[in-house]
Amino acid sequence: QDQEAAVTGLLRPAFFEGQILGANDLNAHVTYDRLGTALHERTEHLWGVAAGLALAAIQKTTSSGDRFVAVQLTPGRAVDRLGRVIVVTEAVDVEPALFTDNIAVPNASDRYPVYLQAIERPQAATAQPGACSTGQPAQIEESFQLSFGAPGSEISILDQDAAPVADGFGTPTSADKVVIGWVR
Repeated sequence: QDQEAAVTGLLRPAFFEGQILGANDLNAHVTYDRLGTALHERTEHLWGVAAGLALAAIQKTTSSGDRFVAVQLTPGRAVDRLGRVIVVTEAVDVEPALFTDNIAVPNASDRYPVYLQAIERPQAATAQPGACSTGQPAQIEESFQLSFGAPGSEISILDQDAAPVADGFGTPTSADKVVIGWVR
């Protein structure tokens, strides 16, 4: 007997006239597109900084006249090893507390890696009129967070391979970061 093996593929939503669309139908469409983009990013391109995202040294002076250097992240785009796109739309000041709270005793000659990591934040629920109001968020902000690491910690981040296709979206971990530069 000639039998074809059942192969599991992607399920693409299909719509028809007269169909009543529920939230699951619309979310399936969004999920299909998101998964396609994530798989494209991690299989067709290298993960890391795609454009921009430079660390800029900004010379500043305190109100008492003391000079210091502030660090700013310029706008740009990166992709993490899971294929998640991270977009920074405007310059962001890198808060010194991120560094001082995470590095016990900094050595002035060491270079400390700066990381960018994708995060998702469900937005506050908006009240919908009528009996169908569920109080659930209707949007999820795709954002980012910055962090610092100890000198040399970037090696384990840079040595990672992209997640396999079979992982789908994958499960984000604390190691799914993009190195954007170093500071002293």
